[in-house]
Amino acid sequence: MRVGRIGATRYPLFVALSLLAAIAGVAAVAYDDGLIARGVHVQGLDLSGMTPAAAHKAIETEFATQLPADLTLTAGDKTFTLDNAALGRNLDVDGAVAEAERISAGGSVVTRALRRLRLTQVPQSIPLVVAMDEAKLASALEELAPQVARQPRNARVKSLRAKPLRIDIEEAQDGTELDVAATVAAVTSADRLPVAEEATLVLKRTPPKVVAADLQRGMNTVLATYRTNMSRGYTSPARENRRHNVELCIERFTGVVLAPGETFSFNGLIGERRRQDGFKDSYVFKRQPDGSIDEEWESGGGICQLSTTLFGAAVLANTKITERRPHSKVVGYAPIARDAAVYWGQLDLKFKNTLSNPIMVWAAMEGWDLVVTIVGDASDQYEVEMISNSFNGASGRGGTLWRKVTRPDGGVVDAREWVADSFYPHAKPKPPPPTAKKPETQVKAAEAAKTATQEPAKAEATKHTPERTETPKAAPKRTPRTPPAEPVA
Repeated sequence: MRVGRIGATRYPLFVALSLLAAIAGVAAVAYDDGLIARGVHVQGLDLSGMTPAAAHKAIETEFATQLPADLTLTAGDKTFTLDNAALGRNLDVDGAVAEAERISAGGSVVTRALRRLRLTQVPQSIPLVVAMDEAKLASALEELAPQVARQPRNARVKSLRAKPLRIDIEEAQDGTELDVAATVAAVTSADRLPVAEEATLVLKRTPPKVVAADLQRGMNTVLATYRTNMSRGYTSPARENRRHNVELCIERFTGVVLAPGETFSFNGLIGERRRQDGFKDSYVFKRQPDGSIDEEWESGGGICQLSTTLFGAAVLANTKITERRPHSKVVGYAPIARDAAVYWGQLDLKFKNTLSNPIMVWAAMEGWDLVVTIVGDASDQYEVEMISNSFNGASGRGGTLWRKVTRPDGGVVDAREWVADSFYPHAKPKPPPPTAKKPETQVKAAEAAKTATQEPAKAEATKHTPERTETPKAAPKRTPRTPPAEPVA
């Protein structure tokens, strides 16, 4: 019995000692010595037993060359390079070391001990993340967005015959624009090493406003036609150069389609009239600082006749004229108040499609007639009459243009809709050139000589003055002078 009691006493002691040993072992394993635990890696680099500072340096040394110096973005054949510093783009070494410390020392004593024991069997690798400031990236993408954008192209008319109406249509093309949000998401999601040398910009489709089906459905009626003649009032080479400039402009916009609500801008479609772009010199009006109007030889001269013809067609098609200015003097190819001057950077012609369907603007030369035709849907057809008056006052000439709009059934939409006012001030005459003043000594000598020659003549006349009848000479015939051609601005 004594032996049994001794054995029973020793068993609890053994259990207690074993428990103390286990606790001591756990405490030893779980002790936070400030070092990275065994089995903790970053991007495959073993950081076991390192201090956080040593781990930071080791990571930088190992991976510094694996992040490209700049972010390269591509879109088709275009390449853009963005500076890492400007984007806040770098390897997140601080974050990796902080995660290594959390794994090594985080949690309760038991949790930490169990984790460390597991790490000795199965090491854990922390990914090294590429950090980036998303706001800075988005801002940089917004700046380069216009360089990758391609405007959609509406379906357009390649050729037109008015009678009978026949239209050949060119298909529309989609445009593209940069999807900034999607690109930011794509670039920042590629945040693990190894980092690709290039990233692709995400583009999204921008559909055209008018496709071929719209034209085929809505282009069935001639809404308006307006014509002017270019053969009169100019001599060579001004006349030929004016026609050349007009035809060059026609190539740039004829067949353009305006969706409902869209605005036609002459300057926006034609651009600057430069010699290097093919424009030739002809006459333009230029008002001088003294108020006089000179005719100057300038590239692009003559295209105001095209804008004037467009203006007439736009009025007759019942579109809304949003910008129009008269010339500085009356032109010879359009009645008062029916002209429209254009000049790059100063004067533009704009009209808005306020109809229910798309319209197409077509311009062409028919001999020396300049013809503008606007085609649309029959449901937008109105009878439009242009009404204008004119006056000639002391300070200039002018007039007002209205239009009467009537439905095909005869119902009056607007009996007198105002379109535009025009005033053409009289040009101030140029002052005569100043005459040189003679010195006083020369004036006195001339007066003395004149007096000396007149004295004998007076004496002779006192003696005898015979009567004499003279037949007045007929005034010489003068050939009427043809006034110079009226150039346009």
